[in-house]
Amino acid sequence: MLRDGLAIGTITLHTWATPRPFTDAQIELLKTFADQAVIAIENVRLFKETREALEQQTAMSEILRAISTSPTELQPVLDAVVKSAVRFCGAHDAELYRLDGNRPEGGRPPRADFRPHGPFDSCRAGDRRGACRAGTAGRSRG
Repeated sequence: MLRDGLAIGTITLHTWATPRPFTDAQIELLKTFADQAVIAIENVRLFKETREALEQQTAMSEILRAISTSPTELQPVLDAVVKSAVRFCGAHDAELYRLDGNRPEGGRPPRADFRPHGPFDSCRAGDRRGACRAGTAGRSRG
């Protein structure tokens, strides 16, 4: 199976019972099947690319919507950023820290406001055990 002159797969046929050569008509039919398989593979690849692009655009529109609906509030925007990043990147966890002034020792903020964005309601502020670690959680600090 060739796409743009490059091999992307094969179709292998066997005649175990009675080994014999394939006829020209069978070979032409097999070439047609291979061409159809290449088209199907390419269609799936293009569909996945289109879906991924749409997901990126959706994530960006959610962030822009949060910005436009909360022009004076930072927390909803940061929540939207973290939630989109977790979902789009397939991450299990995310933290967004906003630092004002000097960076605290160790590079982490002294207090973090953890806000889960995943399906696990058992994630509580600061809880990093069990379902919270296994679940999809986005965290942000405003």
